[in-house]
Amino acid sequence: MDLRIFEAIMSERNLTRAADRLGLTQSGVSKGLANLRLIFRDPLFIRSASGMLPTNKAVEINHSISHSISILDNILSERPRFDHRSAHIHYTLGISDYGSYVLLPELVKALSAEAPHITLQTKDINTNTAEELLLSGQVDLCLASDATFLYPIHYSELFRDHFVCLARPGHPIEASSFGVDEFLLYKHVVMPRQGGGAMGVVEQALSALGKKRQVAVSVSSLLSVPEILSSTDMLMTTTSKVAAKLQRHAALNIHPHPLNLPRLRFTQLWHERNDRSASHQWLRQQIHQCASLLH
Repeated sequence: MDLRIFEAIMSERNLTRAADRLGLTQSGVSKGLANLRLIFRDPLFIRSASGMLPTNKAVEINHSISHSISILDNILSERPRFDHRSAHIHYTLGISDYGSYVLLPELVKALSAEAPHITLQTKDINTNTAEELLLSGQVDLCLASDATFLYPIHYSELFRDHFVCLARPGHPIEASSFGVDEFLLYKHVVMPRQGGGAMGVVEQALSALGKKRQVAVSVSSLLSVPEILSSTDMLMTTTSKVAAKLQRHAALNIHPHPLNLPRLRFTQLWHERNDRSASHQWLRQQIHQCASLLH
């Protein structure tokens, strides 16, 4: 893997672009470069105003490293092709509540059609437990919000989502401009692990303004939310993708959020041990395709 880091830095002359090319964090690339410097006893790349400039040593070994990578790729390409239609594999996915609600149904539908013998098991996670589960091998892959880790954990962004406010049709907020003051007039339904709990993004934004909201109901599941919102004047902050799915279960209106909230970044994460696995690569590709279909 460190040889590929060398190749990427040599090509990009920039650690950030090299990290993006490899699907690693910049810290992961820096760590790999540090390992290479120890092995070759040379700085290899020197930071300058125009980028990471190769040393004479790096120029000398560049061809040999490229040739070595090519040989390895040829060896790996000789492995039997992965046939997803006949494969009998059981995957364990670490997945957040958000991922289970928004992405998992699409993934299951795709696997049922394309890989009828592949089975899934999910394990509930949050950002704090994803790394531990991947390092210990308890899960094959994690789907989590705003999660990035250092090598040997790889990650790739699937999509971004923004926060909105849900309310029943005819809610009083529709009679005037919907600002922070109007947002605070009404009670709220929250689902802590959807970003609306005591330590969520809403509380952080309100705290910066010296304000608080009235939380009337804190739920552990989204099942009851459509009926609660449609029969009261309560409001709920959630993401646009969750809100769109909740609209299928009740007449609810989506409003732009009056607070300036950060966008949610949803990623998939996997361990280095699975990075070159043909079956794992196929699964990650399916997840990317399913994510691209979400609106």
